[in-house]
Amino acid sequence: MLGAGREEGLVLYRNTLFGGPTLSVSGITPAQGANQGSLRVAIIGAGFEPGATVRLERGSVQILATDVEFVSATRLNATFQFNGEPVGTQWDVVVRLPNNSEARLANGFSIVEAVPNIAAVSPGGARPLSTLTVTITGSLFVPGAQVTLLPPTNVSVDPINATRVEYLSQNQIRATFNLAPYQQIESNSDTLTARLQVRNPNQQTSNLVNWVLQFPAITVSSNVRSLELTQDASNFTVEVEVTNALDSEPLRAEYRLWLRGGQERRIAPSQMQPLGNRRWRLTFPAEGAIPSNFADTGTLYIYHMGRRGNTLLTLYRPYAAQINYPVQQNNLTSPARLYLQITNDSPAVTVVLRQGDRVIEPSTLSRTPDGWLVGVTQIEAQFPIRLEDLGDWTAEVRYSETQAARIENAVQITRGRPQINSLSLTSRLSWQESHLVTIQGSSFAPVMRVRAVINDEQSVVDTRVIEADEVQVNEQGTEIKARFRFADHLRDTAYMRYEVYSPYTETATAYDYHPIGVPKIELALWSVPSFFRAGAGDTFTFRISTGALPEAPVLVFTVPVSEQDIDSGLWDMEYRIEEYTSWANRRVISSGRRELTPENTLLIAQLSPIPPFAVRYVDVYVRFVARGRTSIETPVLRDSRSRVAPIVVVLGAATILAVGSYVLQAGCDFFSSYNLQLTGAVMDALDSAGVSQAGAWADWLLDRDNVRRLMDLYTMDRKSIFEYMLTSIGQEALSAGGSALQQAAKDVGTRVLRKKLNRYNIPEEMIDPLADAFVRAYEGYKQIGEASDPNSVAATYQNAVNELNGLLLQYAFNENVLEPPDGIDLANYLPNTYGIILNVGLSTFLNTASRCLSLARAADRLFDRLEPPAPRRVRNSWDPNEKRGSVGIDGYVRTDSTIVYELLFENLATATAGAQEVLLEDTLPESLDESTLQFLWVQVGSQRLTLPENTTALNHTIDLSPQLPVVVRVTSDYDSATRKLRVRFSGIDPRTNNYYEEGFLPPNQTPPQGEGKVVFQIRPRNNVASGTVVNNQAVITFDPHLQANPPIVTNTHTLTLDGQPPQVTIEVPASTVPE
Repeated sequence: MLGAGREEGLVLYRNTLFGGPTLSVSGITPAQGANQGSLRVAIIGAGFEPGATVRLERGSVQILATDVEFVSATRLNATFQFNGEPVGTQWDVVVRLPNNSEARLANGFSIVEAVPNIAAVSPGGARPLSTLTVTITGSLFVPGAQVTLLPPTNVSVDPINATRVEYLSQNQIRATFNLAPYQQIESNSDTLTARLQVRNPNQQTSNLVNWVLQFPAITVSSNVRSLELTQDASNFTVEVEVTNALDSEPLRAEYRLWLRGGQERRIAPSQMQPLGNRRWRLTFPAEGAIPSNFADTGTLYIYHMGRRGNTLLTLYRPYAAQINYPVQQNNLTSPARLYLQITNDSPAVTVVLRQGDRVIEPSTLSRTPDGWLVGVTQIEAQFPIRLEDLGDWTAEVRYSETQAARIENAVQITRGRPQINSLSLTSRLSWQESHLVTIQGSSFAPVMRVRAVINDEQSVVDTRVIEADEVQVNEQGTEIKARFRFADHLRDTAYMRYEVYSPYTETATAYDYHPIGVPKIELALWSVPSFFRAGAGDTFTFRISTGALPEAPVLVFTVPVSEQDIDSGLWDMEYRIEEYTSWANRRVISSGRRELTPENTLLIAQLSPIPPFAVRYVDVYVRFVARGRTSIETPVLRDSRSRVAPIVVVLGAATILAVGSYVLQAGCDFFSSYNLQLTGAVMDALDSAGVSQAGAWADWLLDRDNVRRLMDLYTMDRKSIFEYMLTSIGQEALSAGGSALQQAAKDVGTRVLRKKLNRYNIPEEMIDPLADAFVRAYEGYKQIGEASDPNSVAATYQNAVNELNGLLLQYAFNENVLEPPDGIDLANYLPNTYGIILNVGLSTFLNTASRCLSLARAADRLFDRLEPPAPRRVRNSWDPNEKRGSVGIDGYVRTDSTIVYELLFENLATATAGAQEVLLEDTLPESLDESTLQFLWVQVGSQRLTLPENTTALNHTIDLSPQLPVVVRVTSDYDSATRKLRVRFSGIDPRTNNYYEEGFLPPNQTPPQGEGKVVFQIRPRNNVASGTVVNNQAVITFDPHLQANPPIVTNTHTLTLDGQPPQVTIEVPASTVPE
């Protein structure tokens, strides 16, 4: 090897023997530049040697490179200085070696417009310092370029121009900024993105490059949490430490207070002293720093480097006290409770109430340091007060014998103010018995009275204010028991307002939202027709509502029929009494047929038990039929006429079992006048039921106190025991049945026995039979609801209920809740027997009392506002009738002739009602040909309807308006088997599509308004024998749908068919024959 060298060495020896690489220039980077400033470029090629020179050449103009750096035989670095060369020109790149050999890259470099471009910024982000320098790398930078920092989006800071720009080359400049404006913002973010831009003197601007402003969060802590500030202090000082702060950068502070009305007060420091190590001493003016002049907590805000931190600071006056609101206390409530806030607390501090020289020491005093405010102690003090401690009292906070803080009128003690928390009627017996009202509350005194005020004047007999007969107050002053007798004052269910009062106290008021209920009737009047239509059903509907107690009412009312009809002896009365809570749940409780006599118009029926505050509807269906006529077995209520409600009396009492109540104290003194009669009747009934010692049981059942005790025993939560258990057991258990139902029945049964027997521990041998009886009663209850004939399965339910109630009565006897009849050996009676005793005994009790009940109808004040409907007549239509027809010649017609028949009917002027329907029935003789039957016309009153030819059947209407709002529907049918032709006239009310109530055929007082007819023709059979007699009559019935009128047979129309031709015989008298 003749020569060798290294690429990066200082000397490269050319191989002259074999020839080295040829000098060449293949490229320059960058290949363009601005016409101002310096530009460092790299020349790429081959055969480069140390000491080479580089120039740009354009014609005779040359730009010599400075600072040429030999990098390798293939690369040279060089710097050009441009000084205003023409823009848009191209230059050759020339490399010259020390041996003067040259290589050229023609048009390899261009001078272009100086449009700056930013490639990178270092650093890429920083905190908003007062002085910050960044280096910008890119291209086409020229001397005099400016650098601007544009603000982040939604930040109200003006663009910031660099305070100094250092030009390094066309590829790099260095800019210095003052970012103090960003220290004034309050950033909620750790970073914000600003944008950097370079502008050359030729006003060409660079691209925008993101630059990140950094705002690390700061926290503030102070050397104190509270400061004492006297009235004469001019300022206060606090030292703060700020994390992430820079001692070299400025800091801003303020003390901010919130005032009433949503206003705020800001106090700026009068002096800020840096202490180093991120600490400052702040001095604020004291004026306005404690708006309450007691103690206030403000917020100390520190603003630094675009972030905000804060800490709380409480300022307080020394030896000060305040309360949030004065205490108003009545002289029956003890103790008075006072809440204060005080400063400068210590264990020696105490609080008293002062009124002149009188002082009340606290009975208890507790303190909570830093309770509501730091540096402020919360004091709770209780003071005993007496009846004579009336007036305003000053709260006095005693710090020492010489130091005290006073709050004027801190406590005002007024007249007694009782407080009612709850109210209940703890004793709800029969509505006419006394009611025990229990009132729970506070500040009750023995001198207090209780009165009930009734809001609705219509509910009372005489006065709306009822004073309690007896008032008892417990020693603690927390409970009042007041006994009222409302029955003497009430005529209707009423809501009560109870007032507790005395001359020495204010009045306390409470409302009972459960009314004091009396059994009542609300008349349900739709329309009241002025008469009964014979054969039509009338339904009397009324609504019974109970009060606070369950009731088993007795229905007593007189059917309002006129004496004239009662005395006529023409009518029987059919009746049916149904009760229901919904139309689909109806039960017949009484029905029958009676001769219409004065005593038989009185209907008495025992209704089923009605729970407290419930409603029961009762329908009484009445129908009058001619005496001796067959009754309709099952009258259809929906076909009855308009509903009305009579004057009725419901005599209420508490429910004991399925039946049973006792009579109101109105109308007659039941227990004195009828006691012997009832005792005998009840005893007979118990004997018939197989109950031993029936006399003792009868006396026991009719004892009024026992009745009240039984009412309490057999009701719970205003329900019967069975109903209470049924509603207390969840639907899920009722649906599941089996063991789930059995367990639920045991759980609820346990509650019942605990309540009724006043005993907590109930043994299983008492619970299990009760649960078993309920389950059987529930099964029977379901069967009644599902059966098509409920009466067929009622015994199962009744027996189980008897056992359920009998068990409860047996347990009550065993636990001494009830005293059994004298001389009764309870071991001889099973639970079911007790149920039978109650059911049978009390049912007979009601039935025997019917006379007393009837006497009570008019006397009971509960119904003195009801007006009975006037007695009404029983009215029906009356039908004279006639059948007419062709008369022929002396009653003879030819066998091939047409016979015309006319059936006439009339509602006599003396009839008491219009006819709703008329039925004409004509059985055609065998000698007439049914196939030739044709109707000619029909007529009602003056309206005649002529029919088209060949009308063989009727289905037509006659509109009687405007004389009557009725359309008469005329129809016919023919039964070929019986040869019976029927024509029916039906008066239809188009508004109801039912029979017109007043009838379409009124009494014929102005003929022909009460008349009607149908006319038809028919021919004899072809093969009928001459001489055949045709006898025909019709049957006409008025209102057949009511079965009130008997069918009436018309006269018989007779014709003789003559099939022989006529023969004439002439006889001449002998005296006229000529000789």
